[in-house]
Amino acid sequence: MFDLNKLNFGQNLVWFFGVVEDRMDPNFLGRVRVRCFGHHTPNRFEIPTEDLPWAMVMQPVTSAAQTDVGQSPTGIVEGSWVVGFFIDGEEAQQPLVIGSIGGYAHTPDKLNPEDASDWFAYGFKDVREEHHLENRGFPSPPVNVRKDKDRLGVEIEEDDYVDRYPRTDSQEYSTVPKLARGVQDRNIFLDEESASVSTIAETNNAMKEPMLSKYLNETRNIQTSRKGVSYNQPTSPYNAVYPFNHVKETESGHIIEYDDTPRAERIHEYHRSGTFREIHPDGKLVSQTMNEKYDIVEADSFEYTKGAKYETYRKGAALLVNAGSFGGEDYEVRVAGSANYNLTVEEGDFTIKVPTGETTFVTNSLKHEALNRILQVTPSLFQINSGDQINEIENNYRIDAGGLYDMTAGSIRFNSKMNSTWGAGDNIHVSAGHTVAIHAENTFTMLPFYIPFPNAVEVTASHGHIEMNAMDGDTRISARGKGWIFDTASLTVTSALPTSIASIAQQQPSPMIEVHSTHPGSIVGQTKTGYIYWQSYFGDIVSEAKFLNSVRTRTTPMGMIEETGGLIVQTSTASNIINNAAVNFMVHANAAVLTHSVAATVIYSETELHAFSGTATRMTSGVDTSIASIGGAVRLGSHAACEPALKGPSFLKAFWSHTHLTAMGPTTPVDLITNPMLATWVAQSLCLKTMVF
Repeated sequence: MFDLNKLNFGQNLVWFFGVVEDRMDPNFLGRVRVRCFGHHTPNRFEIPTEDLPWAMVMQPVTSAAQTDVGQSPTGIVEGSWVVGFFIDGEEAQQPLVIGSIGGYAHTPDKLNPEDASDWFAYGFKDVREEHHLENRGFPSPPVNVRKDKDRLGVEIEEDDYVDRYPRTDSQEYSTVPKLARGVQDRNIFLDEESASVSTIAETNNAMKEPMLSKYLNETRNIQTSRKGVSYNQPTSPYNAVYPFNHVKETESGHIIEYDDTPRAERIHEYHRSGTFREIHPDGKLVSQTMNEKYDIVEADSFEYTKGAKYETYRKGAALLVNAGSFGGEDYEVRVAGSANYNLTVEEGDFTIKVPTGETTFVTNSLKHEALNRILQVTPSLFQINSGDQINEIENNYRIDAGGLYDMTAGSIRFNSKMNSTWGAGDNIHVSAGHTVAIHAENTFTMLPFYIPFPNAVEVTASHGHIEMNAMDGDTRISARGKGWIFDTASLTVTSALPTSIASIAQQQPSPMIEVHSTHPGSIVGQTKTGYIYWQSYFGDIVSEAKFLNSVRTRTTPMGMIEETGGLIVQTSTASNIINNAAVNFMVHANAAVLTHSVAATVIYSETELHAFSGTATRMTSGVDTSIASIGGAVRLGSHAACEPALKGPSFLKAFWSHTHLTAMGPTTPVDLITNPMLATWVAQSLCLKTMVF
């Protein structure tokens, strides 16, 4: 420190020029030891470096030079040429350095005593005795900074030894930082031979280190999420012209540039690892971080990009929103106008997890398109509410429900261009408020005769029953042609296996109180409240039982069998035709009822037999006609008549010629000529009498 008691400021200042030999100030004041020309011998053996006085270094007025305030008075290195004065005058023990002086870096031919006996005659030398010094004590800029294509970060290559000042590669050049000397000084570029190993386009203009690594580490052909859009990292627009570039370069390779070169104005901050920020002449900001980057903001962060923004991550990306779990801190993405929001996952999976909330898509149109499959899984409820829903599947459409699959709609329609298959492990129930219609349109040309294939409607039960039941309507199975006069459609119901085709359980008795198992292969149709209805518009309905089997038509005791048609024919070729009625057996005909038999016609009634005719009643027999009553009388007239009569030709002949006794005497035969009215009255009166034969 200065001894202020021995100073007489402004009266006896002594100026000096010298070379700095030591900057390792034990008091951390920025002091240096200077070997001053004309004051100190150049022979370091006579005045060793450690015997030189410590010189204070003047700071600019922009530095407060006060406790923890201001700039550090460091930056001078061993070998720096400085100028100053001795504050204590001729005593020359309190030097003050007021500045450093640059020049051309020149290394004398003879540096050390072993080089020549008069080595000291070559001026003040670098204080380091060895040609190279170990890297441990002195910083040095990297020789090369390389980034790997697949590995993170960079590799900084350094020499095992540090050159003394002036450094070997800068000899005979200006001591001004090469970036400040500008492009007009060709010494800042690599020579053509060395530049040929560079991979950049303009290899002849490759800057020396450390800027060479910056150019070589530019990232090119950066892909974006937009197909066909890529870009290159902008190359530094360095085009400085001396003396407009203001540069500060440190020993380890850090650089700060404030370039005022017209039309090449830049601000550049460069770290020895290759990490930099650079503002281009047009205001463009380019930054490159050669290792990890951390941005910590303790309040809100706002970013505005007037144009488009492209982000590319070579590896993964993770975004955590509302890490503090605060309410209402949402993550919002909005695409305004008519622009699209596109998300592409080329090979991996896309997963949205909302464990406790609800995922809502509000859109004019929602489209799910998958090259392989679309899988939707939910353990609770999957619900779709829409006006219309159309599912278009090119191949297969499958629905698997572990529990109940319930479909409710105003109207449901299933159309299949080929086959439609419904399978159930247990039962299939189809329920309709009005009608269940199954229609199959077979487009193949049918032959005049029926063949098994192709099938139109096929219902098959491998083991169980096929049950069709109309609770309060009709159960109908119809096969009819479309406007054809002759029969072009048929209905075939078969039971090829030794089982039944029935509408009731297998063990329910048949109408004849027969169990189905006693008649394997039978067909049973039964309805409780409706009809079993067979109808043919143009063809016949034929029920035929071949060989010794029977065709039976039965109804309940309160039911009715009705046969209506143009001609109803009942023919029995082997036995009798028997019609039994529990109460009445009624035959109605608009014209006549004709009963014809080869042998005999028998009408038998256990109680009474009634025959009514609107006009006339005739009974004719080719031999005899007999009317007899076994237990009572034969009455002619009404059912309650007490004086019926039998009339015939023999009776009238006897009546006209008979006489009988009276109180007046015997009568005479009836005179039809003299008294015809009396004869008619007598005949009618006699017909009221009971005749016993």
